[in-house]
Amino acid sequence: METKPPLSFWQKNKLVIKSFFIGFLVLALLIPTFLIIYLVNERKERKQEVTREISNKWSAAQTITGPFLIIPYHETENNVLLKKTCTSCLNCLTSTAILNRKYGTAVFIKYPCTRPGPLHSKENSRSIHSIL
Repeated sequence: METKPPLSFWQKNKLVIKSFFIGFLVLALLIPTFLIIYLVNERKERKQEVTREISNKWSAAQTITGPFLIIPYHETENNVLLKKTCTSCLNCLTSTAILNRKYGTAVFIKYPCTRPGPLHSKENSRSIHSIL
């Protein structure tokens, strides 16, 4: 019977060594992936910051309203308080009236407000970012 030569360390642990090497390569290749994700997030935050900065410099959101009409008014309300018969003659009735007046303003707005003509907007930019 022939005896086989003893296996070396590399031959005995071939599968374990390959597994550690593959694990090391996976971890080594994850580093650039995390760097790219970090760069993308940093650019996204920078774009939001630049958008806020340009908006604050030029102006924030604007609301365009059409003409409106304000009319002052007052209401008079008659309240009859008492009805009595006269003591001298039974045919006439007397009543006491109280006048209530309310003052206010009425506001009329044209709806929908349509503007004839185009609205022009300007594209502003800062570094590599531009907003409309």
